[in-house]
Amino acid sequence: MEHPIDHSRPNAIAQVLNDALVIRLRIAPRTVIWLNDTQHYLFNAADPELGERIAVGLPDLLVAPERGPVLIVGTMWPKHFAALAGPPATDVDDRHAQARALLAARDLAVTSTFAGHR
Repeated sequence: MEHPIDHSRPNAIAQVLNDALVIRLRIAPRTVIWLNDTQHYLFNAADPELGERIAVGLPDLLVAPERGPVLIVGTMWPKHFAALAGPPATDVDDRHAQARALLAARDLAVTSTFAGHR
């Protein structure tokens, strides 16, 4: 397991994606990438382009044949998912178009409570 060290989670994953795409390193076959609180990676008010680069880079990891199976799992609270996957605030400036495309029809809702013991 590797956890990139960076004071900024988006910068850390962007560096891993850049390394993986440019020099084909660091992401081995049978790797699971877990992006806890995925909104921190895809939504960055200070640098919206960083989130968009991440949204474009993640699917590229899935289609590289030399990498073998890779699983990307992201967790996100419903309100953040709705903000990123829902319709843009304006038709003119969709600052999260790539994130929206990445998340389209890819949610798996989890119940808010666990079932009791039987």
